[in-house]
Amino acid sequence: MASLMGTYYHNIDAKGRMNFPTKLREILGTTFYVTKGLDQPCLTVCSAAENAEDSSAAVLRSAARR
Repeated sequence: MASLMGTYYHNIDAKGRMNFPTKLREILGTTFYVTKGLDQPCLTVCSAAENAEDSSAAVLRSAARR
């Protein structure tokens, strides 16, 4: 998983869309997910592959608790 930290000042258009920089889109791919940060007041962005890995890990942790 790549860790990119920084600040990106953005605008949200009238339709509620946010434009991501080209270099960031190249790293993330065509499908990516934006979520609220859990421990900090920020947004977290992850690629579809990273999201699938995180989801699989959560399922395994849940199954191990049973």
